[in-house]
Amino acid sequence: MKRKARIKNYLGRNLKKTRTPDCLTKKNRSSLMSKIRSKGTAFEKSFVVALKQSTKKRIRLNASEIKGKPDMVFLNERICVFLDSDFWHGWQYPRWKHLLKNDFWRDKIEANRKRDKKVTRYLRTRDWTVIRIWEHDLKRRFVISLDKVLSELNTRVIGLKLGGTPEAIQQKASRTGVSLKPTNQSLYSRGGR
Repeated sequence: MKRKARIKNYLGRNLKKTRTPDCLTKKNRSSLMSKIRSKGTAFEKSFVVALKQSTKKRIRLNASEIKGKPDMVFLNERICVFLDSDFWHGWQYPRWKHLLKNDFWRDKIEANRKRDKKVTRYLRTRDWTVIRIWEHDLKRRFVISLDKVLSELNTRVIGLKLGGTPEAIQQKASRTGVSLKPTNQSLYSRGGR
């Protein structure tokens, strides 16, 4: 009996396979794809509930007036949180782009990735703290992801109380014995980009 080859990535996906024909009809595929939502997803809901239980700060969801329409916004602290799905935002995209059916999907995911970088850069230049969390991190390291948002929130609140620019905040904090990182840096890297 042949033994199945062990897949080495922790998502358990075989990224070396070749593209196979779609097993669904066009109508069924269209119906399936129309059910995918951009907000109110299961991983987003669970994270929002946990975050609301962990802090008394007011959270705005899907704030359309802020560029990029962040999933969560702490307006007073100027923190934006984006919860990015692995597929639509292209986590480790170069490894699996050859599996996509046609150029439409490649172009769409590449445009999403470019837009993500552009929005992050835009918000950071306007003194927003941007935190991006991948879907697989919420599934595998939920508490760590939650803690990253909470610690950034605490850092930002302390910084706002001290007042001034990130550099001035750092100087005041070092004089008082508190260690802060600059407030315009994200705590969470975009791993795989």
